[in-house]
Amino acid sequence: MNSFLLASFLIAAFACTTPENSIESKPVADLQVIDKGPSDEIYMPTFKIYGELAPVDYLDGRPEESALTAAHGFMVLRVAGCQITGELAETVSANNIKANEYMIKFYGENWKSEFENETGKKISFPS
Repeated sequence: MNSFLLASFLIAAFACTTPENSIESKPVADLQVIDKGPSDEIYMPTFKIYGELAPVDYLDGRPEESALTAAHGFMVLRVAGCQITGELAETVSANNIKANEYMIKFYGENWKSEFENETGKKISFPS
């Protein structure tokens, strides 16, 4: 019983920590590549996430997920842990709405379910 309580406490204590190098993942910005526009600028939408670590099988913004998401036309970037400001939440929401609109335009309304079916990973972005 005591070990169960200790394990529960440790999980709760570390659930809201941001993984090392998830915020400062510079390769994510460099990988924003998908469609060329009229100015030959290349763009790939980046969904931003924050909060406690995602459950197993959910995208969590880890650098090792970059190749998987890039192959499907988007990126995921963890911008904060559990402690966020209202301004950050609004900025993330606005960003994710635009990124979702882009994905719908180029990949259709069902892009999320198609990604989940093909990869076995689940998607949940704040918006």
